[in-house]
Amino acid sequence: MGAIDTFVESLRMLKAEPLTLRTREDTVYALKRIFETTRPALTVAAGLPDEVMDAVKKASSSRVAVAEKLAPDEAISVLRSAELGITWAEYGAADVGALVEVAYDDAQRLASSLPINHVAFVQEKRVLPDLRTAMAEAGSVVARSKPGRRPVVTFISGPSRTADIEGRLLLGAHGPHSLHVLVLGWI
Repeated sequence: MGAIDTFVESLRMLKAEPLTLRTREDTVYALKRIFETTRPALTVAAGLPDEVMDAVKKASSSRVAVAEKLAPDEAISVLRSAELGITWAEYGAADVGALVEVAYDDAQRLASSLPINHVAFVQEKRVLPDLRTAMAEAGSVVARSKPGRRPVVTFISGPSRTADIEGRLLLGAHGPHSLHVLVLGWI
């Protein structure tokens, strides 16, 4: 089994909804389906490359705010009211189904954790075989960053979850109830 197949299977086991997409058109179609099912009035996008942001705008049926363009005094309010957050992951760790997000400001970081639904993009070529390799790459990103501009690295493995003392698992308790992971083979 290759890294992508392992990644997809690991994500499914964690109750995430992964899709591997080969073209821009497939990506727009997948996003339209997500917008139809989540029906957000407000979406916040963070850290997306231009061509991916274009696909989001094409597919969107709601207002899309760009996290990096929000004024600091309005960012938390906008992020709290967004029903969908769309983010970019630097890496994926295939063996554990984890996404590695690298954010340089709070608005960018919170776009994956405050909205009730989360869509994360990751490039197929940036899905690494295992968590050890992903952690080493994330460490390199931090080491190469400039003082005063250190990123926050977040590992995301499925929708938010918690369990009580009896071991009953509850999804979406302290963050997104759903996680869609769009693995891009075209960018």
